[in-house]
Amino acid sequence: MRKKHYIKVINQRDVQAMQAMRCCGYMNRTQLKNFLTDSRIKAFCHEGVIERCLYQKGKEQVECYRFSHGGFRWCEKHIDEMNSRSLYRSASPLHDIAITNKYLSLSPEQRETWRTEQELRSQFEQMLDRLREDDFSRWVQLKGMWEQNQISVPDGAYQEGEHTVLFECVTNNYGEAELQAKEEYSLAVNLEIQYQKI
Repeated sequence: MRKKHYIKVINQRDVQAMQAMRCCGYMNRTQLKNFLTDSRIKAFCHEGVIERCLYQKGKEQVECYRFSHGGFRWCEKHIDEMNSRSLYRSASPLHDIAITNKYLSLSPEQRETWRTEQELRSQFEQMLDRLREDDFSRWVQLKGMWEQNQISVPDGAYQEGEHTVLFECVTNNYGEAELQAKEEYSLAVNLEIQYQKI
């Protein structure tokens, strides 16, 4: 027996919603409704692309959404803009919702330039490979710091005019070493980093 499909046609707002989830991880219902109606959210849930979950925020349970186990693969198959893009690896709902707030504060043009932590990691590793040939002593220094977790990739980055801006959500769990590792990444790639405390 064939499964009924709830998403038959993908529109631009669907693409924008799935791109936001790809870039940020969890989204709360209000954030998701920037793109989708209640019935469309329900259709994506029934299709098995996203799933509803609850997380604890103080004494309150908050509703949020994330990709289901096969949801991102479904998007790669059905949404051209998401093919061969990296998925943000979620930290926690509270952390990801703060990232989503930043993402939604950007213009649509800036959102299109958003790079996930995984994409930044790949770019950094490519930079290290080039440095090995171009500046061996710098490569030795950065490679050593990278392997000892003294350099840490931020949550994302976006374009602001001609400049790339790094972005990191900082929780109460961050110690001095974690913050220094983010700063070392910023120095290594010579880019400004913005922090948001949550």
